[in-house]
Amino acid sequence: MNGYTHWIEIDLDALRHNLQKVRELLPEGVKLLAVVKADAYGLGAGPVSRFWEEQGVDMLGVTNLEEGMVLRQEGVTLPILLFAPMLPHEAPLVVEYGLTPTVDSPEAVQALKEEYRGENIPVHIKVETGMGRTGLKPEQVLPFCQYIKEGFPHIYLEGIFTHFAQAAQGDPYTKTQLRRFREVVGLLENEGIRIPLKHVANSVATLDIPDTHFDMVRVGTVLYGQHPPALRNRIPLENPWQPKARILHIQELDKGDSVGYGRDYRVKKATRIGVIPFGYAEGLGVSPISRPKNITDLVKSLAKTVLAYWGVGPHALKARHGKYVLPFVGRLGMQLSMIEIGDLPLQENDIVEVPLGRITANPDLPRVYLQDGQVIGERSFARKKGLVEA
Repeated sequence: MNGYTHWIEIDLDALRHNLQKVRELLPEGVKLLAVVKADAYGLGAGPVSRFWEEQGVDMLGVTNLEEGMVLRQEGVTLPILLFAPMLPHEAPLVVEYGLTPTVDSPEAVQALKEEYRGENIPVHIKVETGMGRTGLKPEQVLPFCQYIKEGFPHIYLEGIFTHFAQAAQGDPYTKTQLRRFREVVGLLENEGIRIPLKHVANSVATLDIPDTHFDMVRVGTVLYGQHPPALRNRIPLENPWQPKARILHIQELDKGDSVGYGRDYRVKKATRIGVIPFGYAEGLGVSPISRPKNITDLVKSLAKTVLAYWGVGPHALKARHGKYVLPFVGRLGMQLSMIEIGDLPLQENDIVEVPLGRITANPDLPRVYLQDGQVIGERSFARKKGLVEA
């Protein structure tokens, strides 16, 4: 039993299960890139990337240079693709850390050439087919690739890719993006430029659109047990993520007593309140705010907020202990929050499961890694900084 008061358990067996289910969908020879951006969706980029390496994935994907450098510092040796376009001043570190950049400018290519150290430097080209974010427009790709092939023999055109704005089987816009990508690849091949890794499929397309698999697929959320909303029952996934906390203190309150800041909550009868070391500093109750797409979306968002305020509905915060459901009461604190225990048989130091978003979870929370139900490793901010003995 670890000595933490709050932590997140990561079940590696669940990750292995999800990877296997994805592999069962792929034709022989199609490579798999595991996306580990944003600290591997909160699970811990270093430990999870090393696990993917052990499981034989072909490549890892991150957004930026800093994320790639961290993985190399953690001992990861797999190829690592940087999705965001490389800026020229990043070239020295890209080459030093053996990362695979996405390039979209002559200046970036020239900067890589200046860092040539005897081994070819692999690069990927992103085609902007309709996401409206990064990448070369279709008409720019052929001349840019010719520029690289003719003037930079040590720059290796390893991959070409695009990113779907709303991947879905039968979706007209997805079909348009896929058609544009195929047209670009066709133009390149007509000019004798054959790029070995063509990849367009994200998690949804990997599951739902087989003709997007090409040479490699890029899978993120599905590996971490999260079903895309439209494909909830497509494959059986397991959840590897479970935040937990110990009950630090139990307070007995009388009817009418208030709980927490502002005295917003009054107990309706004599009860027991448990204090746990989770608050908004850990990401509890924090969620990204997105702009509603339309009036219907706005109404749904407001309804969820109102229901959560009254402590009902799926978005009301609740902790759990086995079969017991423990509602949060009072305002969430920065690092301490309260759950109502009542007459349930719980005591101080008992462990409860806490609802916590993956991306909004504080990255400094200890991650404890389990395999076959046993702890095999952990990532702790304190231990990383040398403050606690391993």
